[in-house]
Amino acid sequence: MGDKQCVHYWIVDNKDIGRCRHCGAVEDFGALMRREEGKNALKTVSLVESAAAKKRWQDPEYQAKQIAARKKRWQEHRAKQNALLV
Repeated sequence: MGDKQCVHYWIVDNKDIGRCRHCGAVEDFGALMRREEGKNALKTVSLVESAAAKKRWQDPEYQAKQIAARKKRWQEHRAKQNALLV
């Protein structure tokens, strides 16, 4: 096709290997589908974890512990920063 980019016309065989009818490029569509399925599985897991995290956060005792831990980490961070400035 010269310097122009090919607008692929894929012909896919029974092994999920596609070949462009115009330029002969080859693509493994099976691998592409597996990658996409893997991405969707990760999204599903993160949604489940997110729902569990939201439920935990509704517990006032859990919230208090998390806030106290964050304050402690922040104070430690500030102390380190101040020590570097001296």
